[in-house]
Amino acid sequence: MSNNTRNRVLRSLLLNQKRTVNELAEAVDINPISVRHHVTKLEAEGLIVSEEERHGVGRPRLVFSLTPKGMDLACGEFVGHHPKTLPIMDDQRKDLEFIKECDSLLKTLLPERV
Repeated sequence: MSNNTRNRVLRSLLLNQKRTVNELAEAVDINPISVRHHVTKLEAEGLIVSEEERHGVGRPRLVFSLTPKGMDLACGEFVGHHPKTLPIMDDQRKDLEFIKECDSLLKTLLPERV
């Protein structure tokens, strides 16, 4: 998977573990219709899952979260690397706070993989 927008969706779900289409659209700065397209592909790849969430009266909304495979992809390349050794990509600057967040989330959610 090399789509930069999908990487941003995964990163958004890494930092905020459950998000709706509208929340993802706002986080990655694209329209909700485009987000639906990307989450459909990510779900087909087994990187995210959706579940219905009730929020009062009306139709339940879909909430998306990472699968363990998605967590590995979103976080795996950062865990165990020192920030000074990470290459700087065009629009994906890796910083110490993001790496710490990855380490913390992996230890909490997938302790057997860290």
